[in-house]
Amino acid sequence: MKKLSLYLSVLILWSSCDNNPDKKPLEIDFEYLKQKIIIPVEIDNQTYRFCLDTGSVTRISTELRDKLSLKSIDQWQLTDGNDRSQMVASFMLEKVTIGSLEFNQVEAVSSPKYGAFKCFDFDGYIGSDLLQDYILQIDFEDKKIRITKDIESLSIDPYLGQEMYLINRQKTPYVRLNFGQSSFRDLVMVDKGMHGIYDLSLETHKRLLDHQKINLIAKSNGAATTSAFGLEKEREQFLFHFPSISIGDFTLINHVNKGTHAKNFRIGAKLLEYGRMTFDFINEEFYFEPHQKKVTLELNKLFFNITSMDEKIIVGIVWDENLKQKIQFGDEIIAVNDWDLTKTEYCDFFLGPSVFNEESSSFRFRSQKDSVFTLEIKREKMVFGE
Repeated sequence: MKKLSLYLSVLILWSSCDNNPDKKPLEIDFEYLKQKIIIPVEIDNQTYRFCLDTGSVTRISTELRDKLSLKSIDQWQLTDGNDRSQMVASFMLEKVTIGSLEFNQVEAVSSPKYGAFKCFDFDGYIGSDLLQDYILQIDFEDKKIRITKDIESLSIDPYLGQEMYLINRQKTPYVRLNFGQSSFRDLVMVDKGMHGIYDLSLETHKRLLDHQKINLIAKSNGAATTSAFGLEKEREQFLFHFPSISIGDFTLINHVNKGTHAKNFRIGAKLLEYGRMTFDFINEEFYFEPHQKKVTLELNKLFFNITSMDEKIIVGIVWDENLKQKIQFGDEIIAVNDWDLTKTEYCDFFLGPSVFNEESSSFRFRSQKDSVFTLEIKREKMVFGE
């Protein structure tokens, strides 16, 4: 039995063949769905949907495993983004093709789809382990990824480069993130499979609070984050305000995040909406080319998080003190305005627009004691002190 983390160690045995003799970057169009980067991947002369995830190992769904009639070659202990572990099997893929790149003898783990991950209809994940001998550029504006071995073949500003730390055999990328105007920095994982801009690890949040680099907005009990093995366990949660965070030449003002109970700080996929990102795995350099150098976020107040359990839409974490007396973790949301969620497919809700976009919304709840009641939620802007 081997141990494996979606963020830590994995042994992938592979060789690649570059069928791009002109040495131009390989360009592949991607679909951007709910902050997931989806690319076409060919296996056994058939094209599948894979998520590009620099924070994960290469893995396939159990459905694809069964379709390919693969036989297990090993067992791994796999740890997800909520630090939950399960034993999973690994399998050998004879050939995986991404555009003109062919990867031979690729060992990939297999795991079932949980919760919201079923809605994306992924067949698997391409992890950083598969691209460790290449340079990867993700261009959100053009909706393209570019893969090359020659950094000069890319349109890139060399002065924006910073050192990228490749951790363990998986070659998980980490970079430095700055807090405020000082030189206070932390090493963070660049996880393009993660939703959002930045996740703070709760294991070290006290250090940032002590240095007055973040502000605590609210505390509550609940659960909201879904990862590879389902919803996190119910526990104490924290909501933070980041007055300023910077990566390279880009500064983000007034970021708000609930933090993660996982061990790693993480930069997520939403940052791609603010600039072009390049991972030079060969020279261990990272580039972020922002569309503008500074962005100030104008955010709506977060009354509560919505999540799912057993394919029901439920209250995850209640942040508003007044609402804590009325709703709690696990209460089912059965309707929003005229939208009857009891007659709605779970994935239609998950992939649809946010229910918090309206100026005022009527939420109908069913409590865990089976009482039904309605609450009106009016949108409010977050106001931060100096």
